[in-house]
Amino acid sequence: MTAARKIKVVVSRVDTYEETVASLLRRVIENAQEQGKEAHVALTGGKTAEAVYRHWSTHPDPPKPPLAIYLSDERCVPIHHSGSNHGMVRRSLFSNSLPAGIRMVVPDVSDPRAAAREYDQRLPSTFDLLLFTLGADGHFASLFPGELKSQAQAGRVAATVGPPPFTDRVSLTVGVLHTAREIVVLARGRRKGELIWKMVSESPNVDDCPAAALLGYTWVLDEEAVSAFNKASESSISSETIHR
Repeated sequence: MTAARKIKVVVSRVDTYEETVASLLRRVIENAQEQGKEAHVALTGGKTAEAVYRHWSTHPDPPKPPLAIYLSDERCVPIHHSGSNHGMVRRSLFSNSLPAGIRMVVPDVSDPRAAAREYDQRLPSTFDLLLFTLGADGHFASLFPGELKSQAQAGRVAATVGPPPFTDRVSLTVGVLHTAREIVVLARGRRKGELIWKMVSESPNVDDCPAAALLGYTWVLDEEAVSAFNKASESSISSETIHR
């Protein structure tokens, strides 16, 4: 029998999801910046994350220095391309202009394999925060089902292959998870709630469902995801943990 595990769940109303996430991220970063220390965070791509960044950028208390922002993954496209996570973060969170004391540390994606090796060397020894979103197929960052075995020797960063049109990518790997003080995973909607229940109940191999590697960390779900989880499990999330 598989040993019981827990994932910590923060439940948000659908209409306040962005504020819930932004407040959580702000708290983690500010705690890391005590005594003037630079916080080291990795931000993710995706529409859910972009909506959070846009909301946070208009908040009276936006991201403050000293802050170093890394990327959980990047597609091998120019920064001005709509598929660039680097470009998306700069536009949505900072209106393309980084405040003094905030820096972005991003890979040079002109050569994915060389970029992965070089980016690994630029990562901090410890992250204060890793932010991920859950993909509909169970991927996170640019770690897709069936790809993890080939990345076993890749270290903390790997050149990966994603679905068209953005096939060539550079991504953090599961090897970076143990270097983080806090890991937060975003998931919204019915399909994500059903997928989380499948991961919790079936214990899939991480090569088949990479996001299963994140089950021990903090997940922020909206009410639709929670409702779908409850329906699939025929139980109810009555506290801040889901038990397996």
